[in-house]
Amino acid sequence: MKLIRIALLLLVVCMFVYSAAAVYDFDGYDLTTVAHDTINGVVYVGGGHGFEGTPYVPNTYTQNFSVPSGTVRFAKLYVSVWGGKEEYNGTLQTNFNGNDLGTLTLEGEFDINPDVWCTGHGVYWVHYNVTTLTTTGFNTATANTNQINSAFDGRMYGIVLVAVIENAGKTEVEYWINDGHWNLNYQTPFNSATTQFSGTIVDPDNKSTTLTTAYLTGDVLDGDTLQFNTGSVIDDAADGRGIDEWGNSWQGAFDIDEWWDSAINGDFILKADSNAATFDRGGDPYLHPALAVLEVRPDMLGDVNVDGRITVTDAVMVLNHAVNPAYQLACQWAGDVNVDGRITVTDAVMVLNRAVNPTYPFS
Repeated sequence: MKLIRIALLLLVVCMFVYSAAAVYDFDGYDLTTVAHDTINGVVYVGGGHGFEGTPYVPNTYTQNFSVPSGTVRFAKLYVSVWGGKEEYNGTLQTNFNGNDLGTLTLEGEFDINPDVWCTGHGVYWVHYNVTTLTTTGFNTATANTNQINSAFDGRMYGIVLVAVIENAGKTEVEYWINDGHWNLNYQTPFNSATTQFSGTIVDPDNKSTTLTTAYLTGDVLDGDTLQFNTGSVIDDAADGRGIDEWGNSWQGAFDIDEWWDSAINGDFILKADSNAATFDRGGDPYLHPALAVLEVRPDMLGDVNVDGRITVTDAVMVLNHAVNPAYQLACQWAGDVNVDGRITVTDAVMVLNRAVNPTYPFS
């Protein structure tokens, strides 16, 4: 009887461990909501900067972040690694703000690490809960890879930090953080996938939307698309073009983009409930969407520091961004006051006029 109890206990333990594991899947893992709330504050998404390093040797990759002021309520760090093939394995060791997050064995088609999403031919998206380790201001992450199998590539696509910052001096924002790791590909084929942002939005016609996406891989001019609800389709969304907040250009089609829309523009068609974003690979043989962050705020153009007012400070911040696109705005869509899809010196002048004269029209 004692042996039977021990056997049953071992079976239960094995079932629990297996159920908690992220078993390798060629097509990948759905982007699902890991955080959803309404706060006064901002949602920070930062990272970069693209495929770098040397294949088949140990690699080190560092990414810095500048987190806005306030109280950190949620934070996740993501590291992406290229294994070369699903048959190859290697190791990943990550540090964040001086804290050793441990060493993982990346095991390709046999990977069952609960914090690893391995898809396709050995593309890894590793996630860490760093809520208690994230500080406002400067943060830094360093990832190190090494080979177990000599053919393990070990280069990294990028490192991303998502943080929810509560700050009573900022306007209200409802947010959804959806993460996962799809391998949209021609082989299966697996051509498109949709992520849902569930919940009721009050008065959507007077709200503005920011959708931030991250892709690990993609090719320029490949015809991939991103669609929000039934609104406008963004072509070549994963184009690998852009820079991080430190001015480093993306490389290797790693891509973080912030798509924004105001109620004046109206292309995104925000709904009262069941909002969704659809990724389609188009002509890209492999496309790896890995993150979608939706933010919904009151529609207030010009208030780029989201403190509920339009002041000279907002005008200066818009001008800084117009001159240097790496300059961070708490609410980027709010800087495009003439709603032409760009933030320019003209927008800065218009915000200054509104700050001086509250009756000055934006459009």
